[in-house]
Amino acid sequence: VGTHHFGSGVSHISQMTCQEHRNIEWSIVTMIAGAENTTPDFIHAIRFLTEFIYQAQSPMHTDSSIDTMVCSLNKFHRLKQAILDAGAQRGKNRMIDNFLILKMELFHSFAGCIKELGGLIQYLADVSEWLLITHCKFPFERTSQQAKNFTLQVMQILNHDETMQHFNLYTLLHSHGVLLVNAIATEDNIVTETDPTLAWIVRVLPSKQNCFHGPCPVCNHFLKGILSAEANTAFHVTISPDQKSLPITDLQSIYSLPDFGTVLTKYINDSSQNTTTAWMCTRDSVRTWNKFCLQLLSTFQS
Repeated sequence: VGTHHFGSGVSHISQMTCQEHRNIEWSIVTMIAGAENTTPDFIHAIRFLTEFIYQAQSPMHTDSSIDTMVCSLNKFHRLKQAILDAGAQRGKNRMIDNFLILKMELFHSFAGCIKELGGLIQYLADVSEWLLITHCKFPFERTSQQAKNFTLQVMQILNHDETMQHFNLYTLLHSHGVLLVNAIATEDNIVTETDPTLAWIVRVLPSKQNCFHGPCPVCNHFLKGILSAEANTAFHVTISPDQKSLPITDLQSIYSLPDFGTVLTKYINDSSQNTTTAWMCTRDSVRTWNKFCLQLLSTFQS
């Protein structure tokens, strides 16, 4: 499995935004797995640090969720020596033999701050920055673009959009005789849509969800995807592969995996449980996908 998330590489980025940070968090564990000088403790340390960051951003906290967050941070500190041993802690010109980083020291205060002040996500500027785009920049393109009455025009546009959205929702529900009360469905607590209104439509009128224009929903791959042994990860690929019949020898050459055939043959033999198989590594071919999707159960609702 290979990962190529940043088209021009990650080292060229001079200023990290929240989007770049999220992209790195999504892909860093898979990117470093199997890399030179990495050990299981190295990968586990990065994983626990990433989990701590996700858990700290939860919009809701309980005593158990805070304990889990603190546990992830403690596990990172217990394993972080593996990162130093691999020489991965580096400055601009040399390796660094310590983790004396002020921002990392700040992590230890997260649990206390959350208990006293509430979720840390309330101080995130992401929401206000995105609202600036959706409620100012986009509506501006639909105005006369004159500074005198720009604010009034934007407010009128947003009011019209909201009124039309409410009208469409009302007519859709009323025409199908659905009660205009949004009862909370317990099944939505596992994997839900990003928009509560759209989640409501999906529950009461699933056949009409495409008629309601809302934010892009989160696709639930746990319904039809391949689940992990613990059922907390779903793996999804498209029905049609990118390569329907790729010889093993060609695959080994394209992806620089000289021992892939040997490893695959061993896996098939070990999984066959002493049954006879007709697999021939030198003769058979495989289907390959250039893209796949991994989905985890929400950290915020675990």
